[in-house]
Amino acid sequence: MRSNANANAKTTAARTTARRALRGLLCLAAAPMLMGSECEQPLVKDSGFDVWCGDTLCNWQVDAGGVAKVPTWNAQDYGVGLVGDPAAISQSLPFTSDEVSCIHFDLLANIDDAAIVTLSMDFGDGAPATAETIPSGAWRPLSYHLVTPTYFPSLRISIRKTGAGRVELAQIQASKASDCSGPPPAGTPASRPAGATCETTSQCAAGACVVRPVDTELFPDGTTRSVCAGCSTSADCAAGEVCGLAWSGAFIEPFPSCLAPAALVLGSRCLADGECAGGTCCQGVCSTCCAGATGGAAACAAGGSCAARAKNADGKPARPAWQCAPDGGSGAAGTPCLADDDCASGACAGAGVLHVCADGRSCSSDADCPTGPPGNPCIAIGVAGGQCQ
Repeated sequence: MRSNANANAKTTAARTTARRALRGLLCLAAAPMLMGSECEQPLVKDSGFDVWCGDTLCNWQVDAGGVAKVPTWNAQDYGVGLVGDPAAISQSLPFTSDEVSCIHFDLLANIDDAAIVTLSMDFGDGAPATAETIPSGAWRPLSYHLVTPTYFPSLRISIRKTGAGRVELAQIQASKASDCSGPPPAGTPASRPAGATCETTSQCAAGACVVRPVDTELFPDGTTRSVCAGCSTSADCAAGEVCGLAWSGAFIEPFPSCLAPAALVLGSRCLADGECAGGTCCQGVCSTCCAGATGGAAACAAGGSCAARAKNADGKPARPAWQCAPDGGSGAAGTPCLADDDCASGACAGAGVLHVCADGRSCSSDADCPTGPPGNPCIAIGVAGGQCQ
């Protein structure tokens, strides 16, 4: 358990990270109850143990022993007693690491010295559940903070009692909070899938934990973070393969993986030049040129300028392709194009319509885009593999 002083000392640094980058595992501190302005969305159903289905709680699962409706510090306000040795109740919460980074708990309990009570969180990642012992006391209010792992697929809270002593609970409120910090989990098994945030390679089920390239992120913020991936550079791949972008339905951001070369058309998200049929990956998108780039990036014809293609009225896709005079009607026959008005002939032909999610991955419908519309719809951005006629 860490003191509030230690947690607060780390808060400023923690807040500079984006989303889940520097989330740690445990930052628990007992204190007088703080019904908090820092807390956000309630997580637990029936936090006051008020909803009963006959002789059992409707929203809590009894895992061991039994439960009984009991009066609390206020005789008119009933709570739950844990009956038996052991006795345990739990509740699955419909949240993942994309939604929760820190949990604030407020508890009010009556615990005899002859009982041991633990508050546990199981994150569904194969690691042992995180547990903290709740001290004994007569209706003693307590406040706890729990910083979750940087990646977890599910969340379950449980309260377990052992020993012969009496245990009665009046409330266990859990809310999203924003001001916790702490170290990452230690000893997490290799269970995180490709695309998940990681701290060490031992956490990843396959491949390695590598620093996420800036061009894989939709909105780079200067923060260094790592991700479970199949490669760091093309040198990690088999002969003929390139270290490029792969996607998972579980994550918005792509991750590096070994892929076939030159397989992506103009307008597709990319990581390396070798992924793109035209040989140019500019700011994470297969392009025909790259403004300000040197070396392998294609140059525009005399008098032409390299610019990002205009987004649609909704500001999508998040990352557009770079082209020489996009929509300028100057492309010669055989020039890669996305629309008829890229071409001097007024005709761009290819393999049908190119659809991408707003985050850039290929799609056929909104169902292929994590979270879907309105933020991440499947949209048509032009001609797939188009060439000016």
